[in-house]
Amino acid sequence: MRKFLALVVMLACGQAWAGSGSMEVGGTQPAEVQRVVVAGLGSIDYQPLFEAVSEPGETLDAFVIRVAPRLVAYSDTTGFEACGVLASNGDRFGLAVGTNRSHVACASFRNKVPAGMVSTAETVHSHGKGAARLNRNDLRFLGLSEDARSHRMFGTLHGQDRFRFSERDLAGEAGYLATPHGVVHHNGGGQTRAVMP
Repeated sequence: MRKFLALVVMLACGQAWAGSGSMEVGGTQPAEVQRVVVAGLGSIDYQPLFEAVSEPGETLDAFVIRVAPRLVAYSDTTGFEACGVLASNGDRFGLAVGTNRSHVACASFRNKVPAGMVSTAETVHSHGKGAARLNRNDLRFLGLSEDARSHRMFGTLHGQDRFRFSERDLAGEAGYLATPHGVVHHNGGGQTRAVMP
């Protein structure tokens, strides 16, 4: 019976990821996958997932805590990172979350924010889980050629730490990491803190 259920789940998931490669995220259907050019990387996939706007009077930390489970759910289901740049219109905060369909990184775009808002330069992202086969987007982020995908050494990726920033994250701008147990923030200078409601 377990084998049968596992097969049904695999087939159902395969159907959801086949074709457009999209899945429902928090009740909304993500947009189609686009190809975007990122300086130093070349052409990679980008798929908008969802937008969220804070409630009136909601703090930035509270807003991130509220939307973090949607990023985690996407990463847990697909293994891909999800990310976005936080934005504000002076009264509220917003976030346009997308993915590069990569297991190892997610490029954030300061111009991809909710309408009427401007980037705060802080980001939010989530890490995927489990082992995965490297794809062309992973190879670009890792600086490897397409030929590396077939090489045994680079064939399988064993996931990132879902609870901590990577060294690459900490070397970048300030931002938040959505984890299965809450949210962590780093200030861009290497200091981290657990985000409390």
